[in-house]
Amino acid sequence: TGVMKWGWCALVAAVAAVAPPGQGCSNTYAPTNGIFWSTYGGVVSKPVVPAAAIGLIDAAMSLGHVRGVAHYQNWSTLELAPGVYNWTVTDALFDAAQRNNKTVILGLQAGVCAPRWLLEQPGVATVQFVHRNPGWFGWATWQSYVQGVPVITYARQWDNAQYEMALQRVVRSLVQRYGSRPELGHVNVAGPSASGGVEANFNIDFAASRKVLPEFDRVLNYTAAKYISGWAQQIDLYLAAFPKVRVAMATHDQTGDFGWENGGVVQYTEDAKMNTARAIRDHLLMASASDPNRPTPVVRDCGGSNDTTHIWGVPNVTVGGKGDLPPPSNFATLVWEVRHRAEIGFEQGPIVPRAQPVDGQVKWLQTAMGLQLYYNARYIEIKSPDVIDGGPTGEGRLPHEPYVPTLVATAGLMSPGLPLPWNCTSRACSQSNGQTHP
Repeated sequence: TGVMKWGWCALVAAVAAVAPPGQGCSNTYAPTNGIFWSTYGGVVSKPVVPAAAIGLIDAAMSLGHVRGVAHYQNWSTLELAPGVYNWTVTDALFDAAQRNNKTVILGLQAGVCAPRWLLEQPGVATVQFVHRNPGWFGWATWQSYVQGVPVITYARQWDNAQYEMALQRVVRSLVQRYGSRPELGHVNVAGPSASGGVEANFNIDFAASRKVLPEFDRVLNYTAAKYISGWAQQIDLYLAAFPKVRVAMATHDQTGDFGWENGGVVQYTEDAKMNTARAIRDHLLMASASDPNRPTPVVRDCGGSNDTTHIWGVPNVTVGGKGDLPPPSNFATLVWEVRHRAEIGFEQGPIVPRAQPVDGQVKWLQTAMGLQLYYNARYIEIKSPDVIDGGPTGEGRLPHEPYVPTLVATAGLMSPGLPLPWNCTSRACSQSNGQTHP
């Protein structure tokens, strides 16, 4: 059986039956709770942003069900030369947030999105690889072909002091410009992943990379321990740079499949990869907890969907209620395990491009929202075409009308200033206070 059978009403009813985990039954919200417009994949995140697209920012931020914007700035389009920055898009986002009383979630895409001038420096350790997701070939800074196969140049983020110094510099620049802005809700760590650093997966196609790149494993020099250490180093960098701001990371169960240990290739089991992901996630939680004055950290899952059993499994919404039973998938387990220690968020995958009628798309979106609420979401990032433009080109309707009712209903379960559909007096919280559920 698939996840779809549960439907929107059953999932939201299960969510509304108990209080949001991790909130101590206080019915309180953080500034970053709610629906966020993700610029990822839209015209605002392109290397060259048209003037008309800048105008869309205010319109998107004025939508009542949108709590703010989640923007993961490509490093290569931000730092055009060493110390030379283009702040056009990020300034526009913060200024629009200020005008509309909204919040900014800020991230930096590093690694394969590092500037070409940095990747070409003689002292920076790089390696070419084949990405498991072909779409990343278009996003990466340095793209090329080896034997007709598209490969990406990646700045290896262990034993790479020159790269680390450059990353520290750009993070300091972000702090200087936006660290004290009240619109900044939280900042996302740029770790050593193979996908721009915004989540902890290491989705390299090892088999394809070995076919076209001699001694690939030895040159990559990946080990689980080095990957954990690399993430811990970046987490510590962000915690030190943003002492009064929530720090977030995106977890993922698919860390590296293979490593280079003791002069040979080792394969990591699914349990080993899961433990690597846990170690990275827990470093953020423990380092944050060491400072009693630090805001609660944020842990999110990327690529939310509703039809992939690997991602969600099939939740049991009739037994135990929200949060009481472990999820049947590693992907959801990584956030479920820390639901009492962190704010939980999700990034929703794109809806608009799906080849089905609009009513089918809406049902798909409803199930996805219900699942993410069921798995303790306190904020959800919605990709640009599904919020502001009705299509992947950055042109069209504003907002994307068919999805608005579902997003409004979802925002009502998470957002500050909107009524909560439950009363909470203890860990076993009571049923709805009479408000209508979606």
